[in-house]
Amino acid sequence: DTREEAVLVVNLKRYGALFGAAGLTAMGVFFTLAMRGGAARAIFARIASLGPAPLRDRDGPLRWLRGRPRQRPRSFGAAPGRGAP
Repeated sequence: DTREEAVLVVNLKRYGALFGAAGLTAMGVFFTLAMRGGAARAIFARIASLGPAPLRDRDGPLRWLRGRPRQRPRSFGAAPGRGAP
């Protein structure tokens, strides 16, 4: 049992460190690209194009990457032309 537990701990440390390093690298790339502003827009669009269909959808959540203005949400309240009674 002790030998198996030692091997388990070593593997957890090894793969945990690899996973953490990959996450740190991904965050570093993201923040580096985000700090560039407009220059990173094309790179973010390219990364998003590799994602699943909802991400690639032209009216999806990342439409700002393609330069489309966001539509203003409809206001709540009375419809145009109708006043309060």
